[in-house]
Amino acid sequence: MIILGLTGSIGMGKSTTAAMLRDEGVPVYDSDAAVHELYAKGGKAVGPVGAAFPSAVRDGAIDRAELGKLVLGDATILDFDLDSPSNTDNIQIAGDLVLDGQLFIEPGDNFGPGKYPIMHFNGTLTDNGLKIASAPDGFTFDVVVEQDFIIGLAGKNVANAVPQTVFLVVVPEPGTMAIMGVGAAGLLIRRKRR
Repeated sequence: MIILGLTGSIGMGKSTTAAMLRDEGVPVYDSDAAVHELYAKGGKAVGPVGAAFPSAVRDGAIDRAELGKLVLGDATILDFDLDSPSNTDNIQIAGDLVLDGQLFIEPGDNFGPGKYPIMHFNGTLTDNGLKIASAPDGFTFDVVVEQDFIIGLAGKNVANAVPQTVFLVVVPEPGTMAIMGVGAAGLLIRRKRR
């Protein structure tokens, strides 16, 4: 038996593809439907989620909108792994985004210069500013938001969708670049002597 995983961002055609597979007789496990069942009245997740977020339970079921506010609200602490630009945790947001707060940067093992995707969203942006509160020395940091053209093309069917990505851009400070340049020159000289 072959097992396939069907993943992708919002508006990429996962549900359509799954329906096509179902129509051909292929068994499909829909994790979204499973979560809806777990969050429904009497679902197995209502107790544990309700214990952590009591106000997210309404009429014996998890209110997903309320849970979203609690999990991604003003006092939320998000923990990202900034391991490398191509291997970074990020959040997928199905609608509008209010960008506000402080960013505390603690580098991972492979952290260095690059453009780290932090969040993808498919709506409008209210940019109140994401401040860099603390970060490692030797780099300059900037938060930029760019339209995501790949998701944008696939997300055309979402009304008023403006798919975008929030990036953390990390650039070495000039002094760090000079030290790296001296180190690289030293390695070249050493290799030529051999």
